[in-house]
Amino acid sequence: MIAAFKARRRKWQLMVTEFQGDPAGRRIIEAWEAENELAVEEQVERISDHEVMEWYAKMYGRSAADK
Repeated sequence: MIAAFKARRRKWQLMVTEFQGDPAGRRIIEAWEAENELAVEEQVERISDHEVMEWYAKMYGRSAADK
């Protein structure tokens, strides 16, 4: 084993929360990403604007998000 990681899936993205290993291990993850058509990214402690708007639309209806 040359690397290990923990991740969470969010729709089409795989958010890497922990990674241990060398750059060769990271390249393997990137190759797997291309094969499976996923976007592998480092987790950021910030909620994207898209996710906020999606939540707002679910909570308050589509018409509120369109204003």
